[in-house]
Amino acid sequence: MVALFPEITASAEWGQIGMQACLYGYILSIGADMIGDGAELLMLCPSIAPLVGSIVVPILGAVPDGMMVLCSGLGDDAQTQISVGVGALAGSTVMLLTLPWFLSICSGRVSLKDGQPTYSCAPSQKLQLLTDKKGNPTGGVPQLWNTLFKTGVGVADQVKENAKLMIKTTLPFWVIQIPAFMEDKPSIPTRDQKDVEKPYAIAGAAMCVCFFIYYMVKMFKDATEEGSDVQAAIVKKTVEGIQSGQMTLRGAMHDFREATKSELESGNLSNNLLNKGASAKAEETVRHMCKVLEPFFKNYDQNGDNQINIYEFRLLMQDLRESVSEDKTTAIFDAADMDKSGGINFEEFVACIMAFALDPFQPDEDDGKGAKVFVPGDDDGGDDDGDEGEEEEDIPPDLADLSPAEQQAAIKKRACSKMFVGSALVLFFSDPMCDLLGVMGTKADIPAFYVSFLIAPLASNASELVSAMKLAQKKTQNSMKESLSTLCGAAIMNNTFCLSIFFMCFVVKDLVWQFTAETISICLIQYLIGIIVIRKNVQNVMDGCMILTLYPSAMGLVWLLKKYAGMD
Repeated sequence: MVALFPEITASAEWGQIGMQACLYGYILSIGADMIGDGAELLMLCPSIAPLVGSIVVPILGAVPDGMMVLCSGLGDDAQTQISVGVGALAGSTVMLLTLPWFLSICSGRVSLKDGQPTYSCAPSQKLQLLTDKKGNPTGGVPQLWNTLFKTGVGVADQVKENAKLMIKTTLPFWVIQIPAFMEDKPSIPTRDQKDVEKPYAIAGAAMCVCFFIYYMVKMFKDATEEGSDVQAAIVKKTVEGIQSGQMTLRGAMHDFREATKSELESGNLSNNLLNKGASAKAEETVRHMCKVLEPFFKNYDQNGDNQINIYEFRLLMQDLRESVSEDKTTAIFDAADMDKSGGINFEEFVACIMAFALDPFQPDEDDGKGAKVFVPGDDDGGDDDGDEGEEEEDIPPDLADLSPAEQQAAIKKRACSKMFVGSALVLFFSDPMCDLLGVMGTKADIPAFYVSFLIAPLASNASELVSAMKLAQKKTQNSMKESLSTLCGAAIMNNTFCLSIFFMCFVVKDLVWQFTAETISICLIQYLIGIIVIRKNVQNVMDGCMILTLYPSAMGLVWLLKKYAGMD
């Protein structure tokens, strides 16, 4: 352990401290990514996907920050070292609500027409600024002005609801802060302060747990609703899983197939699957598979006439990772082509694909090994007579030859392995990282809070920053809703999950609350951003710039309150 975590003191050179900080930060970021990747893999398991998307993913996303808080509050000098955890918690919350928010607006911005985002325009027209016939900005206004005030994003109702909940979840901060402020006087001994503050810390922890449970229940209920962000994420992950070879179509439907095996063998379910009299579970499965199959179908329906031919159908079956003989593929197509027109529409396509995937007498394994899959190029429309842009991609050998049941088991095993290793990395390296941040503050003669505020989020929240940007780049109303809602959700998790850990450390280690300036800064930033989100239906780039300035302002506010207001 000494070799793995060498003891570094403030007397060490900056180069040694910097290298060690980069090493720990890099390993923590890898651990955080592995936890997230493992949780996302579980979304390929239909039976648990809603639970994973609504509860497991948010909790695991907060684990790195929670571990930083926990490790900082369990050392021998917890009263001093806990400032590292406070800095990590504050830095994570403020950073997620400012820097990724600004980058999401910049990445997802579209032109504003009459004050409203032009999401309904063609993708190539979404960033066409208002110009005159010569192509110059109207009224001679500089391009920068148009960018700042004439482009932006829409703020969905769900984002506003999350912002309201975010504001409410700051209440536990004040449960402890108000009595602490009243007791923080030179005439009152530290021991008496601890005795007075401890019951309030317990009450704050209980309130955090209640808010956390409420948020998890709310997320799970939302996840089961049609069209929710979690349902969209499940569909997206299923499509990506099939495209990347992590699972086949039958693997995606394995759980439903097993649950309805008796009905399938009797023929009742297959006869009623697409009828109005089907069970709620069957109808839900049909809706889900329609969304999963739609992008595959549209990839070959280039002219938009809702028809594909037999050649396109064969390629499409390969895209779905199903190794089926040419004769059987033709038989499936002919059965779906009821009017013998030589083409099938989307409804017929869904019906025949689901009948194939749910066939109880369909063998789980095919004779073909290492099936090749057609992947259209960027400019390839999948036309009958075009072979350019086609390439063949091998399905990963560890999944290509597995039955649907084995695919699901392999996915769960891989997901759990990633989450276990990621959690272990975060667990083992959070403590030395906290110690190192304290050393950096001591050597630079800067309070550890500021060092942790700046550095800790880079290790624990980098994946959320990148994910929010990627979502926003799609420039759709739903992608922006998901991007901004996720950032508000991360702040809620910090206010509940991470803060409850902080309170528990506070109670167990019998600490004194000395974080008045930090509490005011964390809460004020959340209030300002929450008000902006609630009051504005559209945020332009200038709004994003204003939100970005709150990041350094949070640290500046702490410094001002400590230096000039005498707050602890």
